[in-house]
This record gives sequence, C-alpha cells and structure tokens, in this order.
Amino acid sequence: MTADLIEVLNFDDKSDSKREVVDQSLLSDIRAKIRKARDELRANHLPRLVTWCKSCERCDMAGLCRKRGG
Repeated sequence: MTADLIEVLNFDDKSDSKREVVDQSLLSDIRAKIRKARDELRANHLPRLVTWCKSCERCDMAGLCRKRGG
C-alpha cells in the first residue's frame, strides 16, 4: 500500500500535533530538504548552532551542533 497521510505527534504539546496529506507538493518539499542536507554534508558544511534550549540540555549529541556556554 502507498501512504496517503502523515501524522506528526508532538508529545510535549499535544495541541501541536498535525496531519498532512501525502501529495506531490509534500514529496517535492521533502526531496528538496534531503538534497540540501546531502549537499551540505558532502561540502562538510556543518555550522554549529549558537543557542541552547531545554532539548539541548538533555541531548547526548548537543556537543556536535552547539557551542557550550550559551
């Protein structure tokens, strides 16, 4: 079967959960995001983000994308 609906559940804020119909526009957007990520990885363009949030404080991988002390 082919997927026709995607549902994103935000467990932190249940009111933020959403559904989207899987259509050509959604697939094109996702493909563009994947290509951009691929190109940035190939170019070794992995800039660190400058701000910390509560998720960063709990994330084991935060040191890869954040600078400490923010």
